[in-house]
Amino acid sequence: MSQDGDTESSGKSVMKSVFKRIEEWYVGKAWRVGIPTGFNGFDDRLFVLQKGELIVVSGDIGTGKTTFLINAIRHIACNKIAPIAIVSCGLPRDEFAMRLLIATADVSSKNMLHGFIKVEDWRKLLNAAGSITDADIEYINGPNLSSLVTALTDWAGKHPGGLIVVDGMDYLNSSPCHTHTRNERIDNAASQLKSLALNCDVPVLVTCSKSTTYRNYADTIINLELSDHILHASVSNRIFGLTSRFNFSINQAFKIESHGERHGGENDMFN
Repeated sequence: MSQDGDTESSGKSVMKSVFKRIEEWYVGKAWRVGIPTGFNGFDDRLFVLQKGELIVVSGDIGTGKTTFLINAIRHIACNKIAPIAIVSCGLPRDEFAMRLLIATADVSSKNMLHGFIKVEDWRKLLNAAGSITDADIEYINGPNLSSLVTALTDWAGKHPGGLIVVDGMDYLNSSPCHTHTRNERIDNAASQLKSLALNCDVPVLVTCSKSTTYRNYADTIINLELSDHILHASVSNRIFGLTSRFNFSINQAFKIESHGERHGGENDMFN
């Protein structure tokens, strides 16, 4: 028994939990059991979304962070793999939902913005809207980080096995006074979201512009670079010290498609 009397923290109970995970790996023939993102090759190695982990999608402005996030949500939601709580800080909620709809329908965002919507596009949009509506998705807001974490904790308690998604972690502020520097905001947000992942036993997937501060808390970092509609993803998991690199193409519907991959590598972004 631990000093605080919590028998669940005893060495015996922890070891039982460890062996339960090993059995899951054996039964599923996968060494990491979690929520798949839907990207070919990506989930097969080390980057399924694991309970208790903070996964950060990083990159400069315009490198496809939200696009990457939306495509993962599209796969998880439309295949009804897990319930999802979405916090949209980088985009207004309706714009985020619009991009999710366009990606799911696989219609041209350029044509839609100019009002050129074909009959076939309307059918795709209606079908996509039905799929998204049927999915277990909830948008959650809060005036500050503390109230947001409270709301997300309550949601996670009602949705075991769910996924929490935060678009724009660097916009979260712990105080309505907005007195913190950018790095202080990111550090505080990453710390609280990592605690949220552990306490609620859910994966927390976030986007954030490049920074060194979240590296103390992130279990996996997906660093993105975009050139000529090709998305280059460098991925590192600090727990197992594994790295991989992937390439994807992005079509006009903000939809990411498999383009090829190259994996392995010596450079670990946590070094």
